[in-house]
Amino acid sequence: MYSRRSFSALLPFSLLLLLLCLGGRCCPQASAGRLDLEDDLTDPELEEEEGLEYMDPTPPQAFPNAEETPSCSVKLLQHDFAHTVGAPPVAVNYTLPENCKWNRAVLEFAAACEGEQNDRIAAVWLDGVEILRTSTAKPTTQVGVFWRVRKDVTHFAAMLVPVASSARTLTVMLENSLDDYFKGIYHVNVTIDFYGRGLSEPRTGKLGFLRLPSSRGEDEEEQQASGFVPVPPRYGGEGGEAAQPAALGLPTEETKLRSLLERPADMIIPVANKKKGADSGFWFRIDRETEIRGSRLRIPRNAYKAVLEVCVSYHGDDEFWYANPPDSYNIQNNIPSRRGNWAFRELVATVDGLYAGSVLPFPVVFPGGINPFFWTPVVAIKAFDLPTYDLDLTPFLGQLLNGRPHTIGLKVSHAISFWLVNANLHLWLDPHLPAVPAMMVKHHAAPTFLSRNANNKFLEGHFQLEAARQARFEGWARSSLGNFTTLIDSHFKYKSSVEYKMQGTLKEVFSQSKYTADVRITEQPNRFLARVINQARYPVKMLTSTASYAGDRMLSQANVSHMLYQFTDVTMNQMRSQNSITDMQVAGGWLQVNGAALSGSATTLQTYQRRDNGRCHTRKVGTQDRGITVDQTNTDCNTMIPDLSTVPE
Repeated sequence: MYSRRSFSALLPFSLLLLLLCLGGRCCPQASAGRLDLEDDLTDPELEEEEGLEYMDPTPPQAFPNAEETPSCSVKLLQHDFAHTVGAPPVAVNYTLPENCKWNRAVLEFAAACEGEQNDRIAAVWLDGVEILRTSTAKPTTQVGVFWRVRKDVTHFAAMLVPVASSARTLTVMLENSLDDYFKGIYHVNVTIDFYGRGLSEPRTGKLGFLRLPSSRGEDEEEQQASGFVPVPPRYGGEGGEAAQPAALGLPTEETKLRSLLERPADMIIPVANKKKGADSGFWFRIDRETEIRGSRLRIPRNAYKAVLEVCVSYHGDDEFWYANPPDSYNIQNNIPSRRGNWAFRELVATVDGLYAGSVLPFPVVFPGGINPFFWTPVVAIKAFDLPTYDLDLTPFLGQLLNGRPHTIGLKVSHAISFWLVNANLHLWLDPHLPAVPAMMVKHHAAPTFLSRNANNKFLEGHFQLEAARQARFEGWARSSLGNFTTLIDSHFKYKSSVEYKMQGTLKEVFSQSKYTADVRITEQPNRFLARVINQARYPVKMLTSTASYAGDRMLSQANVSHMLYQFTDVTMNQMRSQNSITDMQVAGGWLQVNGAALSGSATTLQTYQRRDNGRCHTRKVGTQDRGITVDQTNTDCNTMIPDLSTVPE
């Protein structure tokens, strides 16, 4: 939570900035400000006895059927997070039940809270590997809240299996603060449900939601009913560690492709703050763009594939980085806000200091952000399950597989205080070779192109920014599966416009991130195996206006529209799979602050659509003043979602 200045001390322009932090956001300190929800907004018909249920209406990918019973479940944690600022995270032992056969695992984070409280950031780690980052709902004195987050964690299969002679440690971090006003205690339960019909090896991999067409002709309905089928048995031969490829049975084409694209990693190494993990969580804190955080790791020499999963959230003065003006604007107008440094951030990963890829973060709005009524009871996109970002490091194996320790680094270009980052390094290991020969063939990464244009006069101004970057990595690895070459072409484009009008009381924000990663896998000599194209786009539009009157009274209005679009195209073995997710929210409403009291009204419409090889799932959910006004689901692929991609005239 962030320390909040008193309303009467703010300049009229700063009321705009106050809009962004009215909820008292997710941060490991208590907020000083106090905002009450007005009693007259409480509608008992909308609430059950235990409180108001918050929800994210987007269905998890590859989710078990509602009627499917888990083959086994593990209740890992039941804890009340009261005043936990400065306290170490809660840690418990994790062990998989004996004789539990499964091919899918689902983590459930369920919570409830009564009493005034801010929204908080939380995370769940397993031996330092982050498996969930989430934010809490925002309860009030009048309305208690409860919710649950269910996330498919099958791609963490390597962490979910037993560890020889010892249990793993599950760690949960949720820094909450209590005082005479903020009295809400978060009651949290963490469970993992395992599903499957006697299947012990999971099939889904880092592609997550992707379900590739089967080459064996299984019935689709049977697949959907039973879950993903296991990976086919590894190819023949006894083959000890020192076995050579010639001594092994030849792998089938399908075995190669599933081992490269679908099977979960054999090992996951955390790129995390292990020194402070026991005291303050496993994430690194970044306060400025010059800081580089990371871990020095020794990589097994028999890895034939590597993917870095980056976990990130942004807080404090950078929580709304995509709406930040340049520092010069705040300085020229004597604005006390430290939100600045323009409206562009790039999270960069490095291998021994060498550029290894970039992340353009999706602008998640936490449940108290902009106007808390927007996100009640349906939270903003990905607020309950913050997105992670995959960077394929397979071309870097030639550098990593020499048996010496190497440094995986993370930095945030143009960052101000503060960001919480860590990562999981997923590794696929050769079961037959003690070492996999590998070499990087090409590394091309030009610096980020950045163009900025500032035009302002006193409190009115217009700030435009464009950024772009391209990179190409190529490398080969000679495993017992084959001699594979991985070529990765990636590029991103970013565009931003922040404009202040009417003496700074009207603010218009537009930003859009576009990212593409094209991965081609060939088997020497130049035999095509597979191509995976991942694309992402997330535009944001925001219009806010404020007016102050009668001393400390403030009236604000806001309209927000944002969208998360993801597309994956996979071509392999004369088969093609296309999947996309489009998740959009449009919200509008007003907010009134009278001293320490907060009242308001809001309407939000969310449209979620998933397209999966010709099949569609669309859900529309509308809310108004904490109530659900519409909830419709259909399978019509002709349902169109508006395009937010163009900059407003």
